[in-house]
Amino acid sequence: MLCLANGDRIKLKDTMRVLFEVGDLEKASPATVSRLGVVYVAPDTLGWLPLLDSWLSGEFCCALLPAKVRGRIGDAARLLLPQLYSWIDTNEAGRGSQVVEASRQSMTATVVALLEGLYSSVLRSGLEIDADLQHAQKLADRFLVFAAAWATG
Repeated sequence: MLCLANGDRIKLKDTMRVLFEVGDLEKASPATVSRLGVVYVAPDTLGWLPLLDSWLSGEFCCALLPAKVRGRIGDAARLLLPQLYSWIDTNEAGRGSQVVEASRQSMTATVVALLEGLYSSVLRSGLEIDADLQHAQKLADRFLVFAAAWATG
């Protein structure tokens, strides 16, 4: 049974599960926390790298991108993104330039979503990613720079 703040009650089926993601536990009582089995994971605990690794080893990448292209994207992202995030944190032009402050995880999720969209459009056009490996690696670099620029503002 899901009891809403307005008094409505929604019966959940046995096959349904609910996951709540909250920013903090400020309004939660100890009873609520213990009954729901709340686990708090600080945003900086995992960092942004697992998001990138998960996408690179996921179904989309493994099925459609050659291993060398995936490796190129991973290596370039591990080099580019930390420097970009550091610049945002420390540089006067970077700090405060975001209209809405975004976490590194959020920016990384946007990077991989943009990459997936860019590669999807290439594949829909009928081009093969591995037809010319050198061209595919240049394309990977360009797509990553484009995605990183748009994801970080």
